[in-house]
Amino acid sequence: MKKKVKSKTASEIIQIVKDALEGHRFPLETEQALQGAVEEVLTPLSAHGLVCRRELVLDTRNRIDFFVQNKGAGINGVGIELKIQGAATNIFKQVCRYAAFSRVEAVILVTNKSMTLPPEVNGTPLAIVNLGRAWL
Repeated sequence: MKKKVKSKTASEIIQIVKDALEGHRFPLETEQALQGAVEEVLTPLSAHGLVCRRELVLDTRNRIDFFVQNKGAGINGVGIELKIQGAATNIFKQVCRYAAFSRVEAVILVTNKSMTLPPEVNGTPLAIVNLGRAWL
């Protein structure tokens, strides 16, 4: 009999994702190369009872790079956006758009940009993974 994995909260998913990503030296030449490398790291999260989807369409204007959710537990989850280019203001606006969707319980920004995020926006937790730290 297979052991049932307990559903994770958004906070637990954030920590699992951060633990998986931090410390890796990812390719930073293009977002496409970064996405492929991040996907390889996130795929084994199934051992934690999580499913990772790539390029999840939230609506006609918004598509988040990755979406991590509890396996078989509805449509809600944690969005992950990768950014290696763009102005910090525009990146923050994009993160806020994603955070406004009811199915997005939290947003993790994965970036090499030197920026910070508030702990939440409109009640949706935000987190950041700084890719540059792994290269120091």
